Amino acid sequence: MPRSAADFVAKLLNTDHILANPDHLLRSSYETRTGDKAQLTEAPPAVPGVAAPAVSESETEKQPA
Repeated sequence: MPRSAADFVAKLLNTDHILANPDHLLRSSYETRTGDKAQLTEAPPAVPGVAAPAVSESETEKQPA
């Protein structure tokens, strides 16, 4: 894309304003919604109709009996 076209699109989308004046309240609420997820402590539930992955012979040799 030519530089003049990229500059025109940036001006239309007001990208210089977004980067120069971020909305800290909006960003904080976004980070609260997405950043503080609890760690997964157990395997997720199985999806019906999806077969479990096959275990290779090398993996079964590694597993304690």
